[in-house]
Amino acid sequence: MIVGIAGEIGCLPFSLYGTASAERDAAEARLEAAKLELQIEQNKSENHPITSISAIATFRIKGDFSPPPLPYPDLGEMSGAGITFLQGTNLSGAIPSISLGADAANISILNLIPNNEHPDTHDVVISFHDGSDAVSGHFFNKWMWQNHAGFFDHVKGLVISMRQIGSNVTVLSGNVVVTANDLKWEFPIPAQKQRLGTISCKIIKNAKGQEEAEIMPVDLMDFTSRPLGHFDGK
Repeated sequence: MIVGIAGEIGCLPFSLYGTASAERDAAEARLEAAKLELQIEQNKSENHPITSISAIATFRIKGDFSPPPLPYPDLGEMSGAGITFLQGTNLSGAIPSISLGADAANISILNLIPNNEHPDTHDVVISFHDGSDAVSGHFFNKWMWQNHAGFFDHVKGLVISMRQIGSNVTVLSGNVVVTANDLKWEFPIPAQKQRLGTISCKIIKNAKGQEEAEIMPVDLMDFTSRPLGHFDGK
């Protein structure tokens, strides 16, 4: 009986060693799996720094296209357009954003129906771009970390700034398609009045948990922080 007990005790260290070895192997396997998962995540296109980017905004408008006088003549003759994408639903310096520009030549207004049935309805197409500055300038956020393409997965709002198209223009519908690296995102443009040269959108969730596009109210200022007015799309 005593010999049997001694034999069992003698086997105990080998049993413990085997358990420890198995646990170590399992831990190493988990570590390798975690490294592989991290590598796969890092290799995803949305996790790569933005090296090329463009956006095309297309929206249908209706109204009086006779250009009104600029409300603030001392700002000079505005040309071109700009678009700002926000990871929030209001225009704030605390919210990460990316901005693109368009030259006057990148803006076109096209007749939708070439007859007299709807002579006051047109399409506006704006091609926003950023040439060789895709890895510098505004592609860095306020912490100076380079933005990745996945920035657009979290965009909740956008603001288009351009010269007032006409004295009484309504945006009927539209969208913005962004291409960052080899990925695309599409954002809606809700119906609104274009006032103070502004068109906006914010993405919200309704009571059913579904995403909807609404107008984003914007308090506008010039580069000297002088108030230019409040845009509410009405």
